[in-house]
Amino acid sequence: MYKIPILIIKGFIIGLAKIIPGVSGSLVALNLGLYERGIEAISNFFKNVKSNMIFLLNVGIGIILSIIIGTKIIDYALLKFYFPTMLLFIGLLIGTVPNLFKKASIKTKSDWFYFIAIFILMIILTLLKTDNKFIYSDNLKNNLYVILIGFIDALTMIIPGISGTATFMLMGCYDFFLSIFSNLTNLNNIVENIKIILLFMIGLGLGIIIVTKLMSYLLNNKKDIIYPIITSFSISSIIFLMLEVLNSSISLVELLIGLILFLAGIKISKTLD
Repeated sequence: MYKIPILIIKGFIIGLAKIIPGVSGSLVALNLGLYERGIEAISNFFKNVKSNMIFLLNVGIGIILSIIIGTKIIDYALLKFYFPTMLLFIGLLIGTVPNLFKKASIKTKSDWFYFIAIFILMIILTLLKTDNKFIYSDNLKNNLYVILIGFIDALTMIIPGISGTATFMLMGCYDFFLSIFSNLTNLNNIVENIKIILLFMIGLGLGIIIVTKLMSYLLNNKKDIIYPIITSFSISSIIFLMLEVLNSSISLVELLIGLILFLAGIKISKTLD
């Protein structure tokens, strides 16, 4: 039984994770114990409308509050205090890894095969990063690509460990993704901007429906396979995030503050788990 204040707090943390570059909101939801319940609530909403509505509403309130309150704060913190801020969220992720391993129960050769295969895949995808930038023009190919971007955004939101920010950077469409809603106020291209948003929303809607149904099936029928895969996504994402953060130049004060926030993040995630 979930308590409403805890749902809102966890939703708030998930919303913040969505804002942080390189952090997967669904991975945080998994680590906070809300992922499976969320998938069930979305994919089988009408089986228990009242319970699912209460769950989704309260988590949604937390996410919306974090976006409204946290976006500018996080943007400022990342700009001025990148290293300590990122260590706080890495701590939040690491704090629940032991529980994730318990759920995965990686023991057999096949479990380790899935775990290692996904880890190698993540390395390959990282190496395939492109510097080419997607520039939109109104034609069938690009319109289909915008729908694909919406679908992939849904996929990265739902599958734990896959960062939407990192994925769009790999595809060369991160700047375009950021501009989708920010250009809505640009009256010079209002018709084109509305069309882009509608195409994106079509892909996003299809992605949410298809991927939640798929994840619901896998969690209910193939949990012995899906959890080693999710765990690999999670561990590889945390490692790559740490390598990226440690690659930044830092002062001794930032290091000390970062370590304190890192430990605080671990403590918070263990408390909420």
